[in-house]
Amino acid sequence: MVDTHALGACALRHGGSSPLSRTKDFMKLDTKPYKGMRDFYPQDKASLDYIFNICRKVLYKYGYQEYDAPLIEPIELYLSKTSDEIVNDQTYTFTDRGGRKVVIRPEMTPSVNRMVAARRQELSYPLRLFSVPNLLRYEQPQNGRFREHWQLNVDLFGVRTVAAEIELILIIENIFQEFGADQSMFQIHINSRQLLDDVLINNFKINPNYKDEIIHLIDRYHKLSLAKFSESLVAIVKDDKLSKQIIDFLNCKSLAELKMFQTTALSGLEQIMGVSSLKNLVFDPTIVRGFNYYSDIVFEVYDADTVNSRAMAGGGRYNDLIKNFGVESLPTVGFGLGDASLSNFLKLHNLRQSIKNQGQIGLLIIGDYYQQLIDIIEQIRSKDLSIVVNFSNRKINDQLKWALKNDFEYVIIVGEQEINTQSFTIKNLVTKIQQTVSLEELIAILSNQMKS
Repeated sequence: MVDTHALGACALRHGGSSPLSRTKDFMKLDTKPYKGMRDFYPQDKASLDYIFNICRKVLYKYGYQEYDAPLIEPIELYLSKTSDEIVNDQTYTFTDRGGRKVVIRPEMTPSVNRMVAARRQELSYPLRLFSVPNLLRYEQPQNGRFREHWQLNVDLFGVRTVAAEIELILIIENIFQEFGADQSMFQIHINSRQLLDDVLINNFKINPNYKDEIIHLIDRYHKLSLAKFSESLVAIVKDDKLSKQIIDFLNCKSLAELKMFQTTALSGLEQIMGVSSLKNLVFDPTIVRGFNYYSDIVFEVYDADTVNSRAMAGGGRYNDLIKNFGVESLPTVGFGLGDASLSNFLKLHNLRQSIKNQGQIGLLIIGDYYQQLIDIIEQIRSKDLSIVVNFSNRKINDQLKWALKNDFEYVIIVGEQEINTQSFTIKNLVTKIQQTVSLEELIAILSNQMKS
């Protein structure tokens, strides 16, 4: 084995540098994040928090509780019921130091079902859970999709009727309304996997062995040209006429058009679409969701503006996923809402609010008075007020520019005059109103303003 320390010492004795130091000196690191990932500077993080805090606000009104789970899970958790594409092509997998094959979570549904299965008998139902994890998938980054993204996950366990689906769809509606959106800005496309199974197997007499392959092809319906889709479908069913019949079914625009098919799966769809307040529900037989565990109602949320074409949210019913953990089936409905496509929606419809340093107050010091002010600053902070100190000792105009750049609404200005008179100048940077007050008056003004 080569002793790199000895090589380095030898090089230094001869006036050179060690190989390690040369590498360090000349290697220029890239400032860009890993492909498909994003840096979140404070303003970006504030925007992300704003989005999901709106979601939390809605979910708390419906009685949902927040949970979390590990970033890394055993690969078996996903091999059981997740789509082959996710496991084989899109997961970050590696073997840990103990020889275990593990995955960085690409989705949250298997994890929450593992958690519920672990305490199946202890938990109270209906069980309402949500989480806001970061998820990683190795896929091609594009507009509205990254390799790492943050996603709201909502699951309702223990309700067998479509009341569960209706509640989750109402939650989605409420979330969008909280952002200021109305129903003309987005649509919720809805379908039933059970309906699709009935039509394919009982009406079109498809070989059940080909069903999953056809469903995964339908999941790509809008990503392929009609000619390519038809060609791929014929390759599976081996029948041009049958392929055309399936495509005709996929072009149905209403439940009324399905009366010709012998199926008992329409009842749930009719009940959901019969809710009078849900005026932006659209029946769409091409919505199947890519995961194998969905068993009946499925839905996806789309921007009405096709510029933002990617689904913003999606989910549906899955009753049997939990059985993989050796417990009885548990009726469950869930959905996920991603940060990137939702952020695009808010920007496109001018719904994105300016995220300011709300509640933070800038302290501008003119002169070397910081140490004299420490006790006073801490006294103000003890009243649950946030004081951000400018230590630059620069001219007041420069410090005001700093305050404006940081989006502070208020600044406190302290100079020689204020020190001598034990007073404080407070300025509202929005209204430009400025006044000089005592410490007690300052705290009262700021406390009242921060509460309003």
